[in-house]
Amino acid sequence: QAPDGVAVKDPETTMLRAFCHTSTGRPPHGRDSTASGVPEGVSLRNTVFGCRLAPSQIADHAHLPARIPFPRCTRRTVAVLVEASRSLMYHFTRCCVSLLWACIRYRVRQLDRPSRHAGTTGDSTVTDKRTSQLFGQLLELTRLLRSPEGCAWDRAQTISSIRPHFVEEFHEVLEALDLRDDEKLQDELGDLLYLITFISIVAEEHDRFRMSDIISGIDAKLRRRHPHVFGDVVASTPDEVRGTWENIKLEEKTHKERRSMLDGLPRDLPALLTARRIQEKAASVGFDWDNPKDVLSKIEEELQELRTEIEDGNVDLQENELGDLLFAIVNVARFQEIDPEAALRRTNLKFRRRFAAIEEAFKGQDLRDVGLEAMDKVWNESKTAEAISKERDPKRGGATDPGRTGDQSDEP
Repeated sequence: QAPDGVAVKDPETTMLRAFCHTSTGRPPHGRDSTASGVPEGVSLRNTVFGCRLAPSQIADHAHLPARIPFPRCTRRTVAVLVEASRSLMYHFTRCCVSLLWACIRYRVRQLDRPSRHAGTTGDSTVTDKRTSQLFGQLLELTRLLRSPEGCAWDRAQTISSIRPHFVEEFHEVLEALDLRDDEKLQDELGDLLYLITFISIVAEEHDRFRMSDIISGIDAKLRRRHPHVFGDVVASTPDEVRGTWENIKLEEKTHKERRSMLDGLPRDLPALLTARRIQEKAASVGFDWDNPKDVLSKIEEELQELRTEIEDGNVDLQENELGDLLFAIVNVARFQEIDPEAALRRTNLKFRRRFAAIEEAFKGQDLRDVGLEAMDKVWNESKTAEAISKERDPKRGGATDPGRTGDQSDEP
């Protein structure tokens, strides 16, 4: 038995209709119950959440009670709940928008980084695909040469036996760099690339590692050691970058077992290059000269000590002082951003070229009978010819002079 004496024949329908009435929202009419179609005697506060029933809703279910026995709530409580809901929705929306904007900025930053370091040519994507295809063909060609249907010499090689060829090709690349011969450099780099591919295929056959492991390893290493590019670290000068690089190396797993930051230098590295790398690593932690003038003073000091030992005739001490002098000279080269190995190699090439001119000038004669004065004259003529050639073609002439590691006007 429902309130006001109205019998409810279908309680389930009554409850469902009451629930539907709660979702109609605040009625567009005023407080006049007649305007809303609600029968006389129906109290607004007794309707569900204060929502009035529309005329069509009452006409279809005349048997429903005029007042539905739901829990009462004051209009002030409803207003508080509505205001709280609005405030919650406002802050929730702001959080969602902020999170979405942060995701967009992060994605744009990730997409922008490759473009900053990409080539300026419009067909770079096509070139990359072509390069990937050709590299895959090189891998397959190397596998074919190692197969029973391939080459007997390639099948017989091991990683150890290929080492001398690798060293030879590496120095041929250095020679091409010193000569600044692009055609020769391209050819020698191809030979070196093939040997790298060859070693990776041999290792793959013995389940040691694959070319994909090599590429993924160097990719991860470069990203890890360039936090100023792929992270939030600030390093705007080459010295700051070098210091960051060395610090990251010390934290890596492969370097943690080393007792000194100088332990990572290869044993077979040339002496001049080793001296320079030692100085660079020491300088990265602040153990360095203040300016090149101090290093020049050190050279004069070591040179005087060498003169003293030469006069005394002590060969062992002469060797020590000569080593100190060479080490100080490498320091000057480092301050001036000159590669001492490259400088000495170019001087060797220059000497060979000028001495070849002497041999050509006195071809068929015994140079021991020619005399120093005649040979020195040809030497100076060759030197003058090189200077004239350098003025006409700076790129070609620059190969005869000790080279810088930094920017040069005659760099190709």
